[in-house]
Amino acid sequence: MDQTTLEHTVRTLTQKDGVEGVVVCKRSNGDIIRYTLADPALARRYAALAHALTCSLSTQLSVLDPDDATEFVNITTRKHQLILSTDEDYLLLTVATRDEH
Repeated sequence: MDQTTLEHTVRTLTQKDGVEGVVVCKRSNGDIIRYTLADPALARRYAALAHALTCSLSTQLSVLDPDDATEFVNITTRKHQLILSTDEDYLLLTVATRDEH
């Protein structure tokens, strides 16, 4: 993902209703590349969560099928919807308020 694509994606996501922020980090180690959350410490915690989830899911999926890989994860909590998209190099986590409809 080049810088222009990254910035466009982050800008598009943050303009969506209910999106609190976006965190982009390296898939290899969870280091943050870009975030839009107001609290840097919270962004670091979300990056660590995205990295840990991806590592765990990748390990478990490889047991089921060595040719499979994690690409997209949607987690709904009481307060938030966490949308994790992955590629070979990066993790993109979108944090949104939960839709109460």
